[in-house]
Amino acid sequence: MPGFKASILEGHNTSRSRVVNNLRVLENVDVASKSAVLYRVIRAALSRLEADDKSEFKALPAYMELFAQQNAGSRVCCQLDDAGRFFRAFLSIGSVVRAQESLLPVWECDGTHMKTEHYNGITLTLLGKDGNKRIVPVAIGYVHKETTDNYVWFFANCVAGGVSLHDRPTFTDRDKQLKTTEEFVWSYLRRINPISWTVLGNSSLDPGEVKWLDDNWKGAESYGDSLPLYGVRSTSGAEGDNNGLLWTGARNNLLFRALRAYCLRALTTRNALLKEANAWMAQELDVTPHAKKLFDDEKRHVAKLTVVQSNLSCFYVFDPFERSNVASSTTMFETNMANGKCRPCRVEEQLNIPCRHIQAVLYELERQNPGRIPVYNTLQYFHSAYLVRTVHDTFAGIDINLPVDSISTDNFTVLPAPLYRQAGGSKKTRVADTQRGEKRMRSRGEEPKCSRSQRNGLILARTDSIAVDAYDDSVAIDAFFQSRVRAAVQSQRAEYNCSMCGSAGHNASTCTFTGQDIEEAGTGIRPGVYILGESPLQHCGILQTDPN
Repeated sequence: MPGFKASILEGHNTSRSRVVNNLRVLENVDVASKSAVLYRVIRAALSRLEADDKSEFKALPAYMELFAQQNAGSRVCCQLDDAGRFFRAFLSIGSVVRAQESLLPVWECDGTHMKTEHYNGITLTLLGKDGNKRIVPVAIGYVHKETTDNYVWFFANCVAGGVSLHDRPTFTDRDKQLKTTEEFVWSYLRRINPISWTVLGNSSLDPGEVKWLDDNWKGAESYGDSLPLYGVRSTSGAEGDNNGLLWTGARNNLLFRALRAYCLRALTTRNALLKEANAWMAQELDVTPHAKKLFDDEKRHVAKLTVVQSNLSCFYVFDPFERSNVASSTTMFETNMANGKCRPCRVEEQLNIPCRHIQAVLYELERQNPGRIPVYNTLQYFHSAYLVRTVHDTFAGIDINLPVDSISTDNFTVLPAPLYRQAGGSKKTRVADTQRGEKRMRSRGEEPKCSRSQRNGLILARTDSIAVDAYDDSVAIDAFFQSRVRAAVQSQRAEYNCSMCGSAGHNASTCTFTGQDIEEAGTGIRPGVYILGESPLQHCGILQTDPN
């Protein structure tokens, strides 16, 4: 069918809705209710598009090397395990890394499973956010499992590639090992300075809780300053991007095609963001829609405030409704218009926009000096990433070149990665649901429910009766009626064989056969040599000689 062929294209979305829509428009066929058949033929079509897994793994480092040559500042590295099989790889986009100062100073990182039969590793992605809070791809890594060591390796590669991690917060879902996470996070939290905007619960603490805080935090050493979060509270942006990677083939292909789809998606994202920024520039807009929304939320409270000037650039702003709707909770804020700092305002600290107190001062100065040139410009109190001019210049300066030359795999020897024993995978064996079976309504003529011992007794009774009647005339009776009563022989249903291994008793979804190596239980995968790039830990000066 041309409609089906048009919906299964390399590098394009192969979702169920897209295939259904193509068949409905081009073939006038509605298969929306045939979900099982639809997914089966989509999987079969995608398997035909897949190349040999051995050539795919060899082409991966060759493509990464070409990408680094054509994109200055990009970091690439590829590591094998001790058996010469693919272990992990990393790629960062140099032009995006150079533009990081023009993005919101916050990172998001998340790991997600690959959706292909020949590689079940993990994809790690690092994302930035522009002034409109849209995601910007920065780096990607392929590792065997979502472990602490692999996250350390990934972030070390980011640092080696020029990504700034020390001066901005990074939101990430580390591994799911609760005990390990608790040990790492708790030891880290005890060393940092508890910041002013941290809220411990939403109610008053009882004496026991106060004592616990004193015992655990009073003697804790502190260092550094708190960092603004710019409204980010989780990895929701990165998790949403994981779905986008699946739509564009960056998760459901082998690594070479997956990485190529990721780079193509990064270029497509850059073009879309630049096109939108060009439209804003044509309209002579000042800030992004997201920044304008934050600004308007604060502007609604300006009329409640009272401004008193302290000196030339310092003002006191009284906010009677800062914490509640009760006038007795009046709070005074010190607003320094010279440096744009407002204490103790959480909005200015966390979002870096003109808070209600700065807006109140600007309005008060205009009211006192009507018609004069304003001393302070409203736009100077926005973080530079919120300005339309910055967004436009940022994406205009990002240049992503995709390798189009023929790729030679002669320089790299990479064996296919084994199938890893991932946590939380689907079961390959069927387990009988006893409780559901007991609740099932029996058909007419079906034997009543009985216990296992009773059921075994009935089977033995039938066996004994058959043994006793073994000397009757059953054979003669069958021969007598065979010539008198004739009918067509009903064909028996053929035994189902698995489409993957050809064996009986299971189907492809529960088949455990594979031609690839499988990670043995209790035996970890040991890192090996680097065939592209160098160890990020050695590059960062953490280890002089990195055994991994």
